[in-house]
Amino acid sequence: MHTEHTLPTHWTSTFVQLGQASASTFGGSNQLDPIPIAMIQVHIPTYQNIVERGDAYKKYTAFDIHVNGTFHASVRYSHLCTLHEKLIENFGFRFVGPEFPPKKMWRSLDAKALNERREGLAKYFQGLIQINDIARHHILERGFLEFQVNYFQPTYQTISIEIYLPDGSPVKLDCYADDATNVVQHKLCRSLGVGDKFAECFGLFLARDREVPEDKPRKTSVFNIVVVRWLKNFESPFISQAIANKHIEDDSKKLKIVIRRITWDPTVEEPLLEDPGALKLLYLQALNDLHHKYIDLSTEDRRELLRYSENEDFSSFVRACHRFPSYGYEILDDVDSDYPSENTKCMLKVGRRMLVLQYTHEGMLMQSLLRSTRIRTWKISHTADVIARPQTTFQIEYVLGSGVDIITFYTPQAVLISLCLQSIADEILRDQRSESPTYKFDDTIQTKVVENLRRVEAESTNGEGSSSDSTTHTGKDSNSNFALKNPLFTIVSYTMPFEPEESFADLCDADL
Repeated sequence: MHTEHTLPTHWTSTFVQLGQASASTFGGSNQLDPIPIAMIQVHIPTYQNIVERGDAYKKYTAFDIHVNGTFHASVRYSHLCTLHEKLIENFGFRFVGPEFPPKKMWRSLDAKALNERREGLAKYFQGLIQINDIARHHILERGFLEFQVNYFQPTYQTISIEIYLPDGSPVKLDCYADDATNVVQHKLCRSLGVGDKFAECFGLFLARDREVPEDKPRKTSVFNIVVVRWLKNFESPFISQAIANKHIEDDSKKLKIVIRRITWDPTVEEPLLEDPGALKLLYLQALNDLHHKYIDLSTEDRRELLRYSENEDFSSFVRACHRFPSYGYEILDDVDSDYPSENTKCMLKVGRRMLVLQYTHEGMLMQSLLRSTRIRTWKISHTADVIARPQTTFQIEYVLGSGVDIITFYTPQAVLISLCLQSIADEILRDQRSESPTYKFDDTIQTKVVENLRRVEAESTNGEGSSSDSTTHTGKDSNSNFALKNPLFTIVSYTMPFEPEESFADLCDADL
């Protein structure tokens, strides 16, 4: 196998936050729809010659595709071309993506031509994921999933995967090796009793054991992990875990698949408390945070939570946690930052729709809150020729009053932080949409109105002869009987909701 190493000197991805919604600035377009949260960056640093399976005398060139800074698969040009043709067939004239590197008359290409094709493919896919309609489409996600499956060639189609709950309890799940992340997640949620509509409030991650400083005691009995990668629908959790652990010999350092909540505001969790499965997951994660003292509590508050836990009152336990400002954060690895000064070591937390930095400044423990709605833009940069610092940086433009501060983090978790911020922006946007009035329109309303008018007219005609037998009612009772007898009143009042100051009396013939 021959490999050509042609690493790019750097790549950069930039995102913009618009008020309380986010949009991708790729291609210069700012949209109020949530930006794609699956693929942030695709690059192809190398290619290699691979021996054909089943025929040792045949070789083909495969391009090494990295997604979100992680190796995804080695894919031959013809398979990449097939995906391009599927996108053209589906989107037609709406496809305005970058140019796909054309086929060559000669099947055998020299190193120069292969590098040109590699660079062209990298530009094509990086431009492709900048187009929201395409980046979100199942054809692209399915195509990248097939790339991974074809590269890995799983030995068995049916496999058993181990997923850890927030407290460290392992769950064995039978699934297919080529199941995408959302399929595996929904199977897991159903096995745990989580309702389908609440499954999206949780995510699957690759995580490793958290490194504990030598001066702090290690609690071996309590599950303590740090997430390193958010699994998405363009990949198989089983295969991604196998590839990530391929070169890790120490079993204690291998990555685990874990399920974690991805709600960024306690108010969003309120409906989940009515679902037994979702409530149990929230409780287990909160309890684990409590054991590791990630939630700052007074002695009395801690006793209250322990009392709820002993009584298995999970709902009261989680509701009580909602009161504490330190609840609801994902604790990531420490980062190096230039805020408030160069080379500041910070503990980074993501939650409650903000980034939280904890650091020591002039001998004092400090904390800075960076609210997501004040982050104007964020940028991920990767530089290959930097040795002294981590290769990946995460930079934000933070609005303070009338000015803007630029804060830079040096961390290999830049992609993960970006995915969390995008998820926060998506949650805020969903809240905005849910606050807007929702009007229900019935396409058959005209037919129903006509039918009801005819029915009322017929009843009125049939009852003319018996009008002398009717009794006299007050205006209030008369209106009540009219509402009960006349179904037209019910249909219109339900289908056309009124403003607070309006009533049915405000409707005229034109409205009907």
